[in-house]
Amino acid sequence: MTLSNRYIIGFSEILALRITCTKCKGSLSVSIDRTSHIPERCQMCQDNQLFQSNGAEHNAVLALMDRLVTLRDSKLTTYQIAFEVDQDGS
Repeated sequence: MTLSNRYIIGFSEILALRITCTKCKGSLSVSIDRTSHIPERCQMCQDNQLFQSNGAEHNAVLALMDRLVTLRDSKLTTYQIAFEVDQDGS
């Protein structure tokens, strides 16, 4: 028998998106309300390009953050939506 702990996270609980540099392991939390500022380069080492400006990944992150704000601010009356995540990340 396998047991796992899971967390349920509602949209109102999402504060920021954390971006971690794979080179230096530095991280930056970007508020989902500030979607206009996603850094292209790591703010710690300045050496690793995180996103290409207007590239597919950059645009996908901006779109994700925009959609999270939309869902957070909507007045859902007939249903609720939340993320379900494993505690151990597996």
